[in-house]
Amino acid sequence: MTRRVLAAVLMVPALALSACGGTGSSSTSADATTSAASSALESPGSGNAASGPTSAAGSASVTGASSPSCRSLAEGLDITQKVGQLFMVATTGATFDPDLRQVVEEFGIGSVLYLGQPPRGVGQVASMSARIQTAAGAVPIMVAVDQEGGQVQRLTGTGFDDIPSAAAQSELSPSDLTAKWTTWGKQLHTAGVRYDLAPVADLVPADKTSSNAPIGQLSRGYGSDEQTVATNLGAVIEGLHEAGIVTSAKHFPGIGRVEQNTDFAAATDSVTTGDDVATFAAAIAAGTDSIMVGSVKYDKIDPGVHAVFSRKIVTELLRDKLGWQGVVISDDIGAAEAVSDVPAAERGLRFIEAGGDIVINADAATMDDMVEAMLAKAQRDQAFAATLDDHVERVLELKSKAGLLECSR
Repeated sequence: MTRRVLAAVLMVPALALSACGGTGSSSTSADATTSAASSALESPGSGNAASGPTSAAGSASVTGASSPSCRSLAEGLDITQKVGQLFMVATTGATFDPDLRQVVEEFGIGSVLYLGQPPRGVGQVASMSARIQTAAGAVPIMVAVDQEGGQVQRLTGTGFDDIPSAAAQSELSPSDLTAKWTTWGKQLHTAGVRYDLAPVADLVPADKTSSNAPIGQLSRGYGSDEQTVATNLGAVIEGLHEAGIVTSAKHFPGIGRVEQNTDFAAATDSVTTGDDVATFAAAIAAGTDSIMVGSVKYDKIDPGVHAVFSRKIVTELLRDKLGWQGVVISDDIGAAEAVSDVPAAERGLRFIEAGGDIVINADAATMDDMVEAMLAKAQRDQAFAATLDDHVERVLELKSKAGLLECSR
């Protein structure tokens, strides 16, 4: 079944919302939820975030009694729009590729991530971010980036500071680190980016620094002991919140003990247990807005299963044990070699079934397959379809924090 036919089969016309940017027409429905949702889904920058950064608490949108609930907005979307909100696709060049635009528009993809070689300079990135938003459907697009510093700084050029590595940042006092990240976050905000997939919460033991390819060798860690990492995480999160940027602590439950970088190889951790997640608990306490789950396999937690596909890790450990009820986002499961043993079409679905909310796909060529697999599952499995509102509600709450729309919890 083609994606257009499948989308048409799953459409719920009475609840469809008008497309942002004036490209669509409002559905004629007397449903009050749909009416409230349509008025609440404002274009990016139309809310409080346009006039200034958020507070330290991270709320970029002041909601009152008149604001619709994020739940009602989620329920007001049709099934295709709901599924689209659960995906973040990467754009890897200096322009918004027409083929990628078509996928984003057709499926209502909820988020776009800058990877590869994006435009240089704040002005050029801001222009591209605005072009990306013109592809938004019923809900504004969350524009995201990996902006950590050091060897992982995607956005550079005029208007963007050269950010030192996390290891170098950790030499600053907490107050200075917060001030720095407020500045760096405001640069992202000006460029139309509202979501930084940072900070790194992985704890790399001192004796593993030189052998740990994904974090230690790249100086991406904030320390080698729990207290130091926790202190620095809090400072980074506070600074980004001051700038109006939502955050993601990564890569749960921790990739500080493996030797392989999961972008390029499969990795198994035979040491980490469910008790070794204190730095992520600290990030939660500090107010992180989401948690990113990695793709390593953990022998002592869920043997043979990638963390991103493990219900024991995503739901039982992160949600139930640590009490995290916010957005769970995957590490890349589109291009990463670590998950190449799982068919591409199944990866996004497996992550959502494990308890996750936003699927990162760095390989746009597989986006059709991933989305269609999830739509097909929703069509044949009413129980699965019924869970989508929970995931979408969390995504919309995140977008509300980022000032992209207004809804209350």
